[in-house]
Amino acid sequence: AVVSTQSTGTSDVQIIKQAVSEMYASGGGDYPECMTDGLFEAVRLNWRPTAAKSVILISDAPCHGLPSGAMGGDGFPNGCPCGYHWHVQASNMKEMGITCYTVGCGVIDEVETVYMSIANVTKGLYVSLSNTENLIPLITGAAESAIDRQRIAELLLDEIDDRVEEIQRLVNTTDAEVDVEQNLIRILTEGLKKKNVKVRILNLEQGTLGVSFVPVSNVDVALALSDLRRT
Repeated sequence: AVVSTQSTGTSDVQIIKQAVSEMYASGGGDYPECMTDGLFEAVRLNWRPTAAKSVILISDAPCHGLPSGAMGGDGFPNGCPCGYHWHVQASNMKEMGITCYTVGCGVIDEVETVYMSIANVTKGLYVSLSNTENLIPLITGAAESAIDRQRIAELLLDEIDDRVEEIQRLVNTTDAEVDVEQNLIRILTEGLKKKNVKVRILNLEQGTLGVSFVPVSNVDVALALSDLRRT
């Protein structure tokens, strides 16, 4: 049986609409779904090194191997068919710079905790789909946030050039008590803030998903630095 399929990436909206219209659910029988296999495949997509990597996971069931799966039977009680744990795949996504936004459709607390953990590990956001109007802002917001991350990476290159002597002194320090990485992030963040650099963040207010512009943070800079080091 086919657990997962991959589609070639495209910017053609009509091709995307056609692919979505042809999606359907069939088979199954037990309550859990092969959610971990989806994360497994996301890690192994042919991502461009400089791509803005975002994934949206939408599900109404737990992955295989959770205690809650026994509520409706679990055909794979030891975990999803890919043979890996969901948390391992979430960690792999983080290492690759893939942000995962998770959407739970009427799920129980234990399953919601898993979705929240995946989003937290990958610096994404969990949304309970009690309000379907949140889905479109989530998709567009995820794309815009990923583009912001690319923009921050480009600005960092300029900031590093502007502060090359200060950074060189930091890197060459012999003081064992100095955390070079954290101080580097602090220096670069302060520089971008002085230039009034802002990023978009997704936020939930009274059940409605929106986008806010906030000053760049240490977390934004740390993620962008990781992206630069991977390229």
